[in-house]
Amino acid sequence: MSTVSKTIVALSAAFWIAPVGAVDAPGARPDDEAMTCERIATELMPYAQQMIPNIQAFGASEQQLYAQARAMGEKRHAEEAALAPIAQAGALDPSGASKRAYLV
Repeated sequence: MSTVSKTIVALSAAFWIAPVGAVDAPGARPDDEAMTCERIATELMPYAQQMIPNIQAFGASEQQLYAQARAMGEKRHAEEAALAPIAQAGALDPSGASKRAYLV
């Protein structure tokens, strides 16, 4: 089975579970219980193909957000690294003048 087919089968299994029995489910057909995974995947393929562009767009936006968050984290890390010597100097200065400059 292809990756898309496996995904469809997993999704269909998740959504297939209903609070009522399969025979009593609305829209149930007489041959539903005899359906194979491949037949279910074949029936769901048009719906999955409609969802694929949205899923790809979601993945692209997730990657973009991840890259932005990583860049912000790297920037923040660089800023904190630049402030570390000032903070150390403030801790060692007995007069406290450098600490006041650091906190401003």
